[in-house]
Parts: sequence; C-alpha cells; structure tokens
Amino acid sequence: MESEYKKILILYNSGLDYFISYFENQGIQTKRTYSESRLLLRILRRAFASLNFSQAFWYGDWKKTLPALKTVIVFADLHPEVLKYIKKVNKNVRIIYWYWDPVFRLGPPKKWIYKIAEMWSFDPDNCLKYGFKFNRTFYFRNIHLRKTATEYDVVFVGNDKGRIEYLQTLQNVFSKLRINGYYHIIPEKQNRDKIQYQEIPYVDYLNLIAKSKALIDVKPLGQSGLTIRVMESIFFKKKLITNDNSIINQDFYCSDNIFIQGMDREDQLIEFINSPYIELEAKIVERYDVKSWLERFNI
Repeated sequence: MESEYKKILILYNSGLDYFISYFENQGIQTKRTYSESRLLLRILRRAFASLNFSQAFWYGDWKKTLPALKTVIVFADLHPEVLKYIKKVNKNVRIIYWYWDPVFRLGPPKKWIYKIAEMWSFDPDNCLKYGFKFNRTFYFRNIHLRKTATEYDVVFVGNDKGRIEYLQTLQNVFSKLRINGYYHIIPEKQNRDKIQYQEIPYVDYLNLIAKSKALIDVKPLGQSGLTIRVMESIFFKKKLITNDNSIINQDFYCSDNIFIQGMDREDQLIEFINSPYIELEAKIVERYDVKSWLERFNI
C-alpha cells in the first residue's frame, strides 16, 4: 500500500494547513493547489480568473508530477477549474473530488465536474441530494496530545457557522452547573473584531484539548456529516457533549463517552464529565484513520 501512495496526489484546499504534514508523513504527496498565498498574489490570481485566463501559471510544483500519477484527490473549493487542467495533462488519471464541507458552503457542483471526476462527500444528506458517493470523515492516529494537567471540564473552539446563540445558551447552562469551560467562538467575518476574535492556531487548540475532560460538539445547521470535534473525541479519548441526536447510530457510540443534549439528563452531566472514558475497540477507531479513508476509495 505504501508504494501505491507514490502515485497518489492530494490537492488539499481545506482551512487547516496543520494536517498537510500528517498526510505527507503517511507517504502521500499533499499540496495546496496554488503555490503562493500572499495577499497581493491572491488578488492578482483572482483578477486573472475573472478574465477567464488560465490559472495554471499559479499552480504549485505538483503539476510536474501529474503525468506519472494514477489518482488525484482534490478537496472541493470555490475554484474547481483545476480539475480540467489535471485531466488535460493526464487523461487517464482518476480524479476524486472530495467534499469535506457541506455543499451549501461552496454552492451546488457544476454539471461538467461529474463528467471528469468522481464526486464523494462525508455528508450523507449531500450524497443523496447530489448523487455523490459516501466516505466517512477521517482523522490522523499519528497526531498526539502532550501530557499536561487538566484545567477545564469542557472546551469549545470554532467558528460561528450559525451556532453562536446555541453555544451561548449552552455556556450559560454550564456556568449555572459550575462546569468550568474554555470557549472561543469566532463570529462570521463581517462581525469580527480583528483583535478580540483572532483564530486560534490548531496546535494551540490541541493544547486546550489536552487540558480538558470533554469537547463540545455543535453540528452546524445544514450538515449531516460528522464534525471534526467527533474525530478528536475518538482519537484523543475525550468525552463528547453534542447536539447530534443521530450519533446514537454510529459504531463508536457509547453513552459513557457521549452526552447528547436534549436526550440525556442534564442533572447527570457533571457525573458524566468526571467519569472515566471507556476505551473503544481498536478496530472501530481504525475505521476513521486517514489510511482507512483512502482504502474506501478503492485505491
């Protein structure tokens, strides 16, 4: 399998650069579509795109490897034109267009994409609506937390995504129960104070997880796929407090590890947080590792 990875390229267009090195550590060539991310060059690139000029000039060195590749997995973004370029350079390459976000964040897929790429998503509802193939979301078993003392009962770090009122209500409930929490809710861009609401680097967020007993998971409106908070809970063996009622049907569900808001009794929340985490079978955790994710594409 490792040798097969040499013929795979992942064009990673997601927001967390932190994960790129973990793909690479698995022997999987993983690159950003565009070689340069500085603001001025991004503006120039977008100007070229608005004039319908080819974007190939801006692509990274990965384009030199295209002729030798068997499979390219492209993380869906707002600029799918790269798919045409890939197919033009290597007409025999297999292209997998992977949605790691719900479709509504990018807009409905253009019809021409279906003709040159396989459409896959982590979101079951999107798969039904748009005719995608389903693959579970994933995480990395080689990401580890540092050992440190516990400081928080619960932690939430994330963008608003229509969840801010619910999160604030939840925060008030926890405060009344004297549950010690760390909350960093980042408003939508138009509502942000640049100083107060800076995003927390993922490595710093991992340190917060290390200091906490439980993670708060609030599934955004319009999303049916599992969030990354769920993956972190599984891989780091942290309790999970979620509003996702459907999680009860997942293979990793355990009432000792997962508290479902609106279903489980609020007066048992403190006991839930302070009770030991029940370790899952290794084969269940393995299903959500990045290598298993790749295997489900039949690579």
